[in-house]
Amino acid sequence: MLGGLARPSPRIRATTWKDNRKGALSFTFDDGAAGAFRHGADCLDQAGLKGTFYIFSDTTKIYDFPIADSALVSAYRIRGFEIASHTLNHANLGTLTGEGKIDSVRSLLRQSKAELDARYRQNTLSLSIPYGSFRYETLDLIAETFATARSSRYGYNLATPLQMHALKSLPVLSTTSVEAVLAWVRNAEHYGSYLPLMYHEIAAEAFDPATAIYTYALPDLQRTIDSVLQHDLWVDTHENVYKYIRERNALTVETVATEDGTLQFMAEDGLPDSVFDVELTLWIPLPADWGEDSATLVRNDELVHVAVSEKAGNRWIFCNLPPDGSLISIHDGLYDPTLSAPPRIPSTASPLLLYPNPVASGELHFRAFLPSSGPCSIQVFDARGRLAYSSERGSQAAGTFESQIPTTGLASGLYTLLVRQGVDVLGTGSFLKIHP
Repeated sequence: MLGGLARPSPRIRATTWKDNRKGALSFTFDDGAAGAFRHGADCLDQAGLKGTFYIFSDTTKIYDFPIADSALVSAYRIRGFEIASHTLNHANLGTLTGEGKIDSVRSLLRQSKAELDARYRQNTLSLSIPYGSFRYETLDLIAETFATARSSRYGYNLATPLQMHALKSLPVLSTTSVEAVLAWVRNAEHYGSYLPLMYHEIAAEAFDPATAIYTYALPDLQRTIDSVLQHDLWVDTHENVYKYIRERNALTVETVATEDGTLQFMAEDGLPDSVFDVELTLWIPLPADWGEDSATLVRNDELVHVAVSEKAGNRWIFCNLPPDGSLISIHDGLYDPTLSAPPRIPSTASPLLLYPNPVASGELHFRAFLPSSGPCSIQVFDARGRLAYSSERGSQAAGTFESQIPTTGLASGLYTLLVRQGVDVLGTGSFLKIHP
């Protein structure tokens, strides 16, 4: 337990979906068709998206369309696509379970995972249940080997699915219109649900939709992708959506106050970090007495400056963090941890000419003398010694140096401007910022 006083609500929490999106969506492809990789995965990749491919680990499986070989699968695995299991040979798990062939089901599942793990050097977490056929006894068997499973039963998954081993999907067949798919997309956004779209083969050439029911036209997939990008949806692999759900639901946050006014907290999900490695999007309310338009987040000596959002007098920030128990510190405005007090000004520093002073808006001009050539930096501190602006100006010639800084983002008050070369403060001056 960290020392300090617990802050009152509102509490820090994880947003329902990554980046505070309204809903979540995964493009998933069953059966490992070669065209699904060559056309479907390539289409997603060009849009900056990743998808999930459920493949047979038995590559000798003969199906209605050519199956992707291991080299093609590996190429997309390296690019960040999820390679998941569709069992060893597409066996009907529900039928086998109903017939009491429990050992056969276990063997199909375990062998499939073991082969995919070895072949693609991964920890395979996801399964697509062949034919969407399962009994509740089957789900227990699946849970022995896989962390999550997606079925082919129609429906929507709410923000907190009740059964992570029977997530519903919406199959997209040759006869499924783009308009129908986009209606599903709009519903996922509206209701805040998770929508896995299920495709099979993707064809760039014309085909007969009446006979090739599990084939989908590439132009229609492209139209869907283009439209999805216009919606407020988090699009990622099924594996990453599953991880986010588990991490979000297990999250605990301990918040403490410190004497210097910073906000500190620890976010922990209690899950193995080696597996659950997706960053959570945290909503962090800020203290009422903070007034800057940005905040500085410090984690493991790394600094991130985050814009502050405000509505109806409430102020907050969003940030993506791994829930690994690290201590997080948040500071009002720009913050430099190497400066815990206003910088010491040496007697050798020359006074700077600053104009206009006071400054209401626009740019503040200044003139300094550089004793030698080289890069210089500009720093501005407020009356409390907090870094309000910094800029690197690159190599400059020795002699008179004239430049300017923007002041539009500065609040009203007294500021100190420093011109440095390395650690040496060459010039300093004070100016007053007023409202125009």
